[in-house]
Amino acid sequence: MTDFEMVEAERFSQALDAIEALAEPDLDPREDPTLFSLAALAAELYDAEQTATRSPRFESYRERSRTYVLNRLGARAAAKQVEDNKRREERQPFFIFRWNVLTPIASAAATAVLVLAFVAATQLDSSPAQTAAVVEPPVEQPAPETVAVSEPREADTDAPVPADLPAPAPADPAPARPVATTGSALSGDAGFDPDIEGIEGPGAVGPLVPPPPFVPPPVDLGPIVSGQEAQYAARLIEMEIQRIDALIAAIAHNVQYDQPVDPAMLRDITESIALVAEQLEVQPDVVSKQQVISFLTQTAHGRTLLAAARADEENGRALGAARRAAQDGVVVASHYIREHY
Repeated sequence: MTDFEMVEAERFSQALDAIEALAEPDLDPREDPTLFSLAALAAELYDAEQTATRSPRFESYRERSRTYVLNRLGARAAAKQVEDNKRREERQPFFIFRWNVLTPIASAAATAVLVLAFVAATQLDSSPAQTAAVVEPPVEQPAPETVAVSEPREADTDAPVPADLPAPAPADPAPARPVATTGSALSGDAGFDPDIEGIEGPGAVGPLVPPPPFVPPPVDLGPIVSGQEAQYAARLIEMEIQRIDALIAAIAHNVQYDQPVDPAMLRDITESIALVAEQLEVQPDVVSKQQVISFLTQTAHGRTLLAAARADEENGRALGAARRAAQDGVVVASHYIREHY
């Protein structure tokens, strides 16, 4: 390559750097027609690439594709690790496995034998005379006092009666009430303990689950009045954001108590998030900064909750649609904040 070609290549590189920095390249079409045409073609390609890759739809697709690829790679790596561990265990000889198991057992047995030997030696060294010296002599008990008692129906006698004689038992004692035991009528065992067995008895009531938060129904704002489209859209966005907040609270309640999410609730949160995201793309001027931040916070929280939520087998597609809507809502709100603030 000649010096002239090196200089031309360096100038073309500077022109490409200026195009990427959104500046005009320092080229004259009359003096450098070749470089100018190449720079113009590069600018068109750069604009087309930016137009295709800066849209919310492309970013959503890129985020989903990246998550899918990472999940597939993680699952493949985990499966390979499990297979390698299984092969390693199959190749391991049996006597090594048996030695690894018996070694700690033998150590524990040896320790127990040493402890017993030490205790036995200590007891044999002790003297019986010393033990007897520690015993105190018995304390003499005073003789019980005697009180003379006269018989009311017979002649008086001088025979003394001890004062500490027990009182006579009543003639007709009351029948003892049956004492409830901890046994269960279903077990047939008197020593059955429902707290230990995990059964609280036939009349027991399990832990009460509080009701989920109230989700207000959608409010119909009526037909759009001509000339008030912006006010209508702003009011609609505000109400939908409040409804999304209530739906996320109800989903959090279901996740906390490990309950399946209602399919109607999944459809409502999908429609609400999609409606607000569409308004952000179509009418960005009617949305306030506070509303966008609230929507971004709610969708990010909802994405986390929906990832941990579960639904019935027939409502799996509704749960997947809600997860996709929450992901798209995060992407649209992030793009809106980056473009307008």
